[in-house]
Amino acid sequence: MNSGSRPAAREEPTAKRRVGGPAGAGNAGFTTIYCVRHGESESNVSGHFPDDDGSSPMLTERGKRQAAQAGEHLQGLGIDAVFTSPMPRAKQTAEYIARELGLEATVDRRLREVDLGKLSGRSYSETVREDPRWFEEYFDDGNRYGLEKFSAITARMLSLVRHIRDRGIGSAVLVSHLDPIRALVIAAMDAQSAGPLRNIEIGNASITILGYDGSNFAVRATNWLPMERYLR
Repeated sequence: MNSGSRPAAREEPTAKRRVGGPAGAGNAGFTTIYCVRHGESESNVSGHFPDDDGSSPMLTERGKRQAAQAGEHLQGLGIDAVFTSPMPRAKQTAEYIARELGLEATVDRRLREVDLGKLSGRSYSETVREDPRWFEEYFDDGNRYGLEKFSAITARMLSLVRHIRDRGIGSAVLVSHLDPIRALVIAAMDAQSAGPLRNIEIGNASITILGYDGSNFAVRATNWLPMERYLR
């Protein structure tokens, strides 16, 4: 696929969801949102939850190549702006993408990693062995680990999308993290509960494409990656 081609693989059936009041005058048509998860990070390799209050993980060399490749695949799409999580692995990814697009990345805390509470820095496999249902705290009233609730993650992601729309930005890249992107997709698909969508795959440096017209979402593609990464 050449650098000017539009990401089209691994497309999901288009889904629409009404999320607000009617679009205002002059807001006809969809704002296109390209969500990009950061490239492979040190914590992805080590199998630990990231510790963003301590030594926040950076991109690996492979992650840097993934980020640059994502930028190449986003060329020629008329993207107006790049927004990024403040976490270093996301900022690094956004810098590669913005450079390919001739833009500057803007940090927005609404794209930040999930607050993992007591799980920050812990081994993922050890956590799963001790508590296979650890993630349920995202969705219930529990507070064993101090996890940020999925509803709060969703609210901040939707807030940014609405902000982008209100500013008249036609298309934007949002560089974020696994669960914030999942939360936005789940909200866009109007899922009453996360259910199986909780496990939707969002690979490192993958591209998820959404449309938003001020009232409705359209899910156009999820977890798009270059074909060779699907064939490993």
